[in-house]
Amino acid sequence: MNPSYYQSQINKLEKEISEFQKKIADESKKENDKNKQIDSVNKSINKNTSISTLQSKERQIQGYQNDIFNCKKKIADYQKGTYIRHSPTKCVS
Repeated sequence: MNPSYYQSQINKLEKEISEFQKKIADESKKENDKNKQIDSVNKSINKNTSISTLQSKERQIQGYQNDIFNCKKKIADYQKGTYIRHSPTKCVS
């Protein structure tokens, strides 16, 4: 194989890694935003909050927590994809 082939493979892999890193950063931002929303909902709860409103806020928080779980799962998948695709033991085809 000639050097230009290897250079193009390196460029391709670097681009893939960059794309994974961007996806991870995007998901981390989403996760951070959901945590801020949970904090906001928690701060809005006070001793005068009615039971029905409290239950509604708990469901809202649960939804945000589910979103955070999904973000963490995507991040793990992206990290795993980066590792699997760029493992030193894997041959480039």
